Amino acid sequence: MNRSINELSLDVYRIKNGEGNDSNIDGSPYLADDFANGNIYYEGKYEVSDVPLRYNIFNDEMEFKIKEIIMAIANPKKLDKVLIGEEVFVFLNMQNGSDPSGYAKKWNSGYPALLTKMKVIFQDQEAPKAYVDAKPARFVRSNDEHFVMVAPEKIEDVKSVKKLIEALGGNQQELTAFAKKEKISANKPEELSRLLDFYQKLK
Repeated sequence: MNRSINELSLDVYRIKNGEGNDSNIDGSPYLADDFANGNIYYEGKYEVSDVPLRYNIFNDEMEFKIKEIIMAIANPKKLDKVLIGEEVFVFLNMQNGSDPSGYAKKWNSGYPALLTKMKVIFQDQEAPKAYVDAKPARFVRSNDEHFVMVAPEKIEDVKSVKKLIEALGGNQQELTAFAKKEKISANKPEELSRLLDFYQKLK
């Protein structure tokens, strides 16, 4: 059921003006600073199209804009997915503390699917030292973490291509041969997602 942004029946709250955009801070808390049109899907039946969206990695929040007012979704557990351009994000509400939680990029349709959990850290300003200038406070993008969602409630950490293939269970010979032929790297999510696409074709 398609709804307008004004009919969005999700709890939201207003972002303070300038939050995350301090000119005295280097770097960015966002995946992309600019808003891009996307779609919000929630409660299994609702869709809000052409919403200006951006992902705040540092706060792990999905922001959207109504006119010039910036809002954030306060109850993401109701989300099915968020589409920003060609990128799909899902909200993970895992009960096991060892599993990832919050927003993650989903690379594959269906299951199993590759998930990428992004992280930005904040580093305080550093005072000047001998022969070294002061460093301003800054946001720094950390290494992404990759997971395979075997089923909606089952997520495995992707430590290596071998571990990923083992987590999938079947067709290990075919997957190993494909990974070797295509030179799949555990550090490149676009390659890991191709491996999962290949696996889905074998099923």
